[in-house]
Amino acid sequence: MGANVETGSAVERDNTKGGLEATEASNLEGNQPDSQTQSLVAECLPEVLERKLSVDKLPASVWIVAIAGAAERFAYYSLSAPLQNYIQNERGGSAAPGALGLGQQTATNLSNMFLLLQFIAPIPFAIVSDMRYGRQKTLMFSLGIYQCGSLILLLTSLPIALDRGAGLPGLITAMVLIAVGVAGVKATLPPFLVDQYNRPGEAVIKVKGSKTHVADRALTIQFITNMFFWLTNLAALSSLASTWIEKEVDFWASYLMGFISLFVTVVLIYFLKRKLVSMDTQGSVLPLSLRALWLFSAPFYLAYIQIMNNLISQAGQMRLGGIPNDTMQVWNPVACIVLGPVIQRGLFPLLRRSGVPFGPIVRISAACFIMGAAMAYAAGVQHMIYSRGPCYSRPLQCPEAAVREGASSQGTLGNDISVWVQMPVWFILAVAEILGFATISEIAYEQAPKGMKSVVQAVTQLTAGLAAVLGIALSPITKDPTLVILYSVIAGLTVVAAFPFWFYFRALDHKKVEPDTNSQEA
Repeated sequence: MGANVETGSAVERDNTKGGLEATEASNLEGNQPDSQTQSLVAECLPEVLERKLSVDKLPASVWIVAIAGAAERFAYYSLSAPLQNYIQNERGGSAAPGALGLGQQTATNLSNMFLLLQFIAPIPFAIVSDMRYGRQKTLMFSLGIYQCGSLILLLTSLPIALDRGAGLPGLITAMVLIAVGVAGVKATLPPFLVDQYNRPGEAVIKVKGSKTHVADRALTIQFITNMFFWLTNLAALSSLASTWIEKEVDFWASYLMGFISLFVTVVLIYFLKRKLVSMDTQGSVLPLSLRALWLFSAPFYLAYIQIMNNLISQAGQMRLGGIPNDTMQVWNPVACIVLGPVIQRGLFPLLRRSGVPFGPIVRISAACFIMGAAMAYAAGVQHMIYSRGPCYSRPLQCPEAAVREGASSQGTLGNDISVWVQMPVWFILAVAEILGFATISEIAYEQAPKGMKSVVQAVTQLTAGLAAVLGIALSPITKDPTLVILYSVIAGLTVVAAFPFWFYFRALDHKKVEPDTNSQEA
């Protein structure tokens, strides 16, 4: 007959503090163990402590929230992936699709403002979530705002609306509503996901016959955050469909796809809400160390947001070979999908077996170096673009770039360099994201005080907001012929930030955090 043993810090070779709670599989949680089970635990514990820790079995509620979150990301990338072209290019006026024709600098500034609002607005949502209404209700409210914004973007991108001048005002209104909705989702959904794994204690020891399995809470939470990161990158492949639909049909069709996917998220969260775990609301104070931690992360986010604007524009300056320029960004989630399991299931266990310390702070520091390398590569690609004709340091802007058929213009042609030269940057970025973003979510949950999980998650988004401000500050060089300087500056900031970040926070890699088990069923 098997037995389950749940322990707190005792599993870490400290059997004198906190005690050792053991129960048979058929016993209710918290019952006192009988003498037979105690004897079994005493015999098994030395063997258990020598075994490798593993990931616990996840409850169904984790998968429900994870799938809902993936559907939201599917919607987000369906809506956001075409935005740079939608704003920058004219309708039928260049090699890339367009609608408003406002140019790269304006498009990048609007994109940064869109991101800035997404990253600063989570704070009020987080406070309301943690102290008043709870994460589930706040999440539903945020999704409602989000859905309204996506509907406005869909309707005002229709040709009939663009012809009547509704495109720009509709875009601004939609961007505000979508950004606010996304902010609420970002503040509540990641901690709400981890809330679903509410098993108390450091580890669960399961004895089946002669085999002993140890499921560690910390490893399980790390797995949940990495699994969710993998799922969201799978969902981000919607950008591939969205950009092709934008090119072959129109922008409104891409936005319709996003609207429908977001509706799926709402349905999952609302109709399955009774199966989900909701944490009690309570107040606390955000530790100063966490505020400083996110401040140091700003250059990392600054490099990341280039995916959403300048790298798309860079692809548009190259020879596309018939593919939309904003389709190139799909290689980033593809790389995350491929490399994520390799790092999670291959690299991390290998380092643990080899005794190489690779805690959260080391992972984020390494991510900064790799992100800096990605920006350095982007600077090199931009230099190669400027070194090729026909327009050299003024891509798409010289008369020789015009593609003509007879007497009519058919758009513009990028400089003589293949867009596939850019592809490695998406894979380098993916490695940095895998090491960085999943770890940031892990720290945000585990290091946060009880009842402040959403607030801490919101502070991580505030860091990205600071990065968007830095991006706006760099807008004077976000144009030709100074884009090499832009990427070089971002690369330097990201690498330099890694050193004080690691030095200041390295102690967190050795800190044990007691789990918050104060939860109740919704």
